Amino acid sequence: MTQISEHPLKDKSILIIDDQKSFQKLLKGMLLQLGANNIVFYDSGEAALNKIDKNSVDIVFIDYNLGQGRNGKQFLEELKYLNKLSRHSISILVTGESTRSVVLSVLEIEPDDYLIKPFSTGMLKKRLSKLSARKKLFYDANQAIEDKQLAVAVEKFLALAEQHPRTSQFCFKRACQLYFELE
Repeated sequence: MTQISEHPLKDKSILIIDDQKSFQKLLKGMLLQLGANNIVFYDSGEAALNKIDKNSVDIVFIDYNLGQGRNGKQFLEELKYLNKLSRHSISILVTGESTRSVVLSVLEIEPDDYLIKPFSTGMLKKRLSKLSARKKLFYDANQAIEDKQLAVAVEKFLALAEQHPRTSQFCFKRACQLYFELE
């Protein structure tokens, strides 16, 4: 397992989109305990949309229930469609909703993780550590996609599947998606 530094979130740009001030404060407190020092809040996806730039967010927490307008799932779909998040960014949907239909619909849009409230600082640290290690493992393949070198990305995902069998299902899925884009 990858070791994380004492302050794994230092200098990471973190965005929290949640319409409840109490949860914003709670999550901010947890993130500050983990060493975060660059946290921005928005009450809605609409408020955040024009402020998000592809290279400006390292980690984004999006609440599933955002009140009026789009929900968190719809907002994350829009961020991905508009190419506003880098493939190196970590996206986490957060909610109190744990019904099968909600969880399955959220997983379709492939956030990096899905946290069900309530959760502890320890759980958050563990999840962020695993997500960071996973992003690091896939960095070169994702960078090839960012650079529009899809054939190179396919090769990298296939090599990762062979080198890291636990990731093979994910790697094969990505390779198939890229083959489709390459026609």
